[in-house]
Amino acid sequence: MRYWQTRNGTLVERILWGWSNVYLVSFDGHDIMVDTGPAAFSGLLLKRLKETGLKQLDALVLTHTHFDHTGSVAVLKEKYNMPVIVHNTEAHYLETGLSPLPHGNIPLTRFLYKLGAPRVEHKFKVMGVAGDVLADDVLDLTGFGINARLIHTPGHSMGSCSMLIDDQLAISGDTCVSPFPGRAFPPWADDAASLLKSWERLLDTGCELFLPMHHWTISRETLLKEYERHSKKEVKGVVSR
Repeated sequence: MRYWQTRNGTLVERILWGWSNVYLVSFDGHDIMVDTGPAAFSGLLLKRLKETGLKQLDALVLTHTHFDHTGSVAVLKEKYNMPVIVHNTEAHYLETGLSPLPHGNIPLTRFLYKLGAPRVEHKFKVMGVAGDVLADDVLDLTGFGINARLIHTPGHSMGSCSMLIDDQLAISGDTCVSPFPGRAFPPWADDAASLLKSWERLLDTGCELFLPMHHWTISRETLLKEYERHSKKEVKGVVSR
């Protein structure tokens, strides 16, 4: 497990790492979990939560509703009965357990998607749970005991969100992902243009470090360089079409 702490004392603990990252955000006896990882890791997730000494969750925030982020929501809801927060555009997917697979964002993943991703989406269905709090553009989370807010950062999926903590750290879901050092462009995303606009929004905050749900942390400097690089590609693509 790895930890980060803001200057205001909010602690962010990565309690699962690997296929999908899961974070526990804590301050003054209040705890919010962000995403759950896939269903296959439910047992390990509960074990890690027990090791932290956690008795109750104030809320569960979902950065989006793909299966590798929501697989253990039903298990956690049964154990902790915490409110589940999801963007309103993906509340239907959460409740039905459906998990549309994202489009490819690079040549390899575009090829894999076209190979038949829509035909196998039913294999990625998870146990459905109704959302308790539906986010829109911005959701203030201070009522749950944490100085944070959830902002809409679409691109990877329609309802993708990022959690800004003390305006210093951002848990960014799959809005930016670093499969290789110095990179932030996710290999899977439904809308690259919206993704870049979401990067603009993240860079307009005071956040210095971005904690994605896969792979490694991304510095503000890296995200800015990646934004500039991919914005130029996007402009060239528009001109050439």
